[in-house]
Amino acid sequence: MADQRIVYTEEVVGAGHPTKTDTLNRLALVEHNNDGTHKTRSFSVHKNGINQTAITNATWIKITWSAEEWDTNSNFASDRFTPTVAGKYALKAQVQWVGPGGAAAICTISIYKNGTPHRIATSLDNNLVINPSTDISCDVDANGTTDYFEVYVYHNFGSDRTITGPATDTFFQGHKAD
Repeated sequence: MADQRIVYTEEVVGAGHPTKTDTLNRLALVEHNNDGTHKTRSFSVHKNGINQTAITNATWIKITWSAEEWDTNSNFASDRFTPTVAGKYALKAQVQWVGPGGAAAICTISIYKNGTPHRIATSLDNNLVINPSTDISCDVDANGTTDYFEVYVYHNFGSDRTITGPATDTFFQGHKAD
């Protein structure tokens, strides 16, 4: 378990607090690693070079993640990020589609929160781009107990599509922002 220290400075407590209770109510708890640095919560996952096939037309499909690049607080498992510390988190995801699809099509990515779309980003593949990418970035609020986040995709190419597997092309990342 990380070393936890109470930080007491005039900037944190404020000047002119005459009682001990008043002062203690304004102390900030800062979690540290054993070397004294502030603990950072972040993760990065990718598909480890494995394409995800059978992305069904006109259907929201969950993206699976076969490799963790890092997961500093062990909060990523079973294709979802479940933060155990409440607060704001910055999330980013990108997928690359095998294409072109043969006709103009909508390529959509969503960060789901607790099983429902939280943020959605859409791009148009106009059949001129080989392997178009769709990405999304957003800040989310997590309660630190039950909230979880996943990545889903949707398209209307007309037939099943494939998401490419290289770590540079398809990934999901996040870090605590506050």
